[in-house]
Amino acid sequence: MSALKEVKGVSVLATVVEGADGKSLRGVADQVRSKMQSGVFLLAAVDGDKAALVAGVTSNLTDKLSAGNLLKFVTAQVDGKGGGRPDMAQGAAGSTENLPAALESVYGWVEDTV
Repeated sequence: MSALKEVKGVSVLATVVEGADGKSLRGVADQVRSKMQSGVFLLAAVDGDKAALVAGVTSNLTDKLSAGNLLKFVTAQVDGKGGGRPDMAQGAAGSTENLPAALESVYGWVEDTV
């Protein structure tokens, strides 16, 4: 699955958090953001054929990147919905069939958006 990569000087993480559910995913997101100096992340917690999603952007990047926009980009690929603020957004995937490709697409989205 996807992992931490550097894209145009920005740390980007897009991954499935094993063993997490929708509620615990928010806590994991807070931990990830606190450890990132400058970065973007999209986390998914899979439950059967659905998934909870959390996107985040560190505060020093919210002038260029929006967690809400990233979440909309990803949910469009996985029959999902969601929204939020520039620094944090939450949503859900209605189908996990395209989730691996959607997670991988996060890196390209950052490259095209920065």
